[in-house]
Amino acid sequence: MAGGLLPLGSITVGLALLIYATRSSLGTETGFIILGTAALVLAVVVRQIVVLHENGRLRAIGATHDSLTGLANRALFRDRVEQALEAARREGARTAVILLDVDDFQLINHSLGPAAGDELLAQVARRLESVVPPAGTAARLGDDEFGVLIADAAGGHQASLVGRRIIGLFEQAFILDSEEVRATSSAGLVVAGGDHLGADDVLHHADQALRSAKAHGKNRLEVFE
Repeated sequence: MAGGLLPLGSITVGLALLIYATRSSLGTETGFIILGTAALVLAVVVRQIVVLHENGRLRAIGATHDSLTGLANRALFRDRVEQALEAARREGARTAVILLDVDDFQLINHSLGPAAGDELLAQVARRLESVVPPAGTAARLGDDEFGVLIADAAGGHQASLVGRRIIGLFEQAFILDSEEVRATSSAGLVVAGGDHLGADDVLHHADQALRSAKAHGKNRLEVFE
């Protein structure tokens, strides 16, 4: 922040000195003309600084968060899974990862249109956030795939409970363009701890469990064994 204010302060002081010198040598009327011009220049400079700051903020968010849902993106999610696994090994704890997607999302997307599909994904994200523990992370990994990290899985019981709640989130219809739309979800759960699995291993196991849920009829939670 200080780096952004220093140029603005320098420009302000410079303009003030210029106005003072001009008014002293050229008279009051000319001085006020220059004052108005200086004020306009200052306004443009301030606007440019605000725009640059906002663009920088958006770029920073875009590097770690999904633009549609505001959830963590795949890169940030993987990084947090890795950190949670390292902490679990140090502390003798357990870490859980749940991967889920919307059953038959492409059918919904094609029949209702991309805008409705995006709105459905945004609503799914909001519902996910309501069941993720305070120390957990919800992420959109791509298309209709989401991930949930539970850093302290408490022996796996908490993770199973969250997984069942996630499936239950889809029991209530989604409102898309003033219409009720029914959707279900399949999810895969893996609990890790006390081993040397990395983030990629855990995500792969969770994906296997998700595929198993799909193969066994969808609308269900499968646990990787």
